[in-house]
Amino acid sequence: MSRVKPWAVIFDWDGVLVDSSALHEASWEQLAAEEGFSLPEDYFKRGFGMKNDEIIPHLLGWTRQAGEIRRLSGRKAALYRQLMAQRGLALLPGASALLVRLHAASVPCAVASSTPRENIAAVLDQFCLSTAFGAIIAAEDVA
Repeated sequence: MSRVKPWAVIFDWDGVLVDSSALHEASWEQLAAEEGFSLPEDYFKRGFGMKNDEIIPHLLGWTRQAGEIRRLSGRKAALYRQLMAQRGLALLPGASALLVRLHAASVPCAVASSTPRENIAAVLDQFCLSTAFGAIIAAEDVA
């Protein structure tokens, strides 16, 4: 008799489960306008997958002061959540059905993302998926 080995699924967040790129790009543009900063033409593509605290000093060159990086990063995340509340956000096709099937099969699921935890939580609440993941590793959890 063959035994099936236990397994689990670890998901990335942006671009894997949620279609968030337009809201992220809009929140960067809104932050730049609020602060009077410019954005390089290819900033969004080059920064995809990076944490805000890397994008702000290294890619955008806005500041290298830790407190200011935290402030700008927090404001960018808040703008993203505001835009999400105003415009809505969609799960990518098949994501919800896959999560339901994995849950029904008792397959443990986790998220590992450079996205701030509060952004992930807002989406999980919106789609009633708070119990879909046994663990969430977010931007705050890693250096």
